[in-house]
Amino acid sequence: MQPFRWEIEGQVTHPLERAGNTYQLKLEESIIQVYENGYKILEEDISDQSLQAHRNQDKPLSEQLLEWGGLVLETFVKQCESCGNERMSFPIDLTKLPPEELAMCKSQKIEIICPMCVDSLTKKNRERSIRLKQAFLRGEVKIFGGTSQELFELMQSPTGQFIQQFSSVIFPGWKLGAISFSDNRLYLSLIHLNNDQIESFVILVENQPGQLTTLLPDVGLEALGFQESDDIQFLSFQ
Repeated sequence: MQPFRWEIEGQVTHPLERAGNTYQLKLEESIIQVYENGYKILEEDISDQSLQAHRNQDKPLSEQLLEWGGLVLETFVKQCESCGNERMSFPIDLTKLPPEELAMCKSQKIEIICPMCVDSLTKKNRERSIRLKQAFLRGEVKIFGGTSQELFELMQSPTGQFIQQFSSVIFPGWKLGAISFSDNRLYLSLIHLNNDQIESFVILVENQPGQLTTLLPDVGLEALGFQESDDIQFLSFQ
């Protein structure tokens, strides 16, 4: 494979064609960036020890980065198992796919996916969430809400068992719980924690009898009448 060459030494490379795509490296301070067809696909901090392990420290930094860029292309330019195009693609578990889209891809045996497909599926996830919000406002879908006693009884029912199964399969590692704000009702949610800090959440929805999905935080809160002045609270059942 043709190697990268610096256009401006230690700053930006000449465009490099591979598999019908164009690649460039750019260095900004301590961040090395990989561009594909003009879009930034990957960036790494060159001071990170894990990155240094893939570089030959006996060579000048500018040469190390060219070799590292070549290794990146050799490793990650492959056929995306979602769209079938050959481009930079990554193991699906390393992407930021929404959990439901991730589960769908895994059910289709997709293990390698490109960032463009990730972006497309993420956009579809938001579009679905907006459609669900509109359907909820028309009274066509159900958001699980009520008092703590009502939600407790729900979770003891067959529906509650189905909810727990859905959450464990589609959202592994998330906590089943509820959110509440000014109206003091509890709304069944799935909560994602990172070092005991709430990183994200989704609101559970029954879009058809026996069929569950979720609403994104901003879309779901808007559907429930959340105001900026409201103080949102979280309750974990697990």
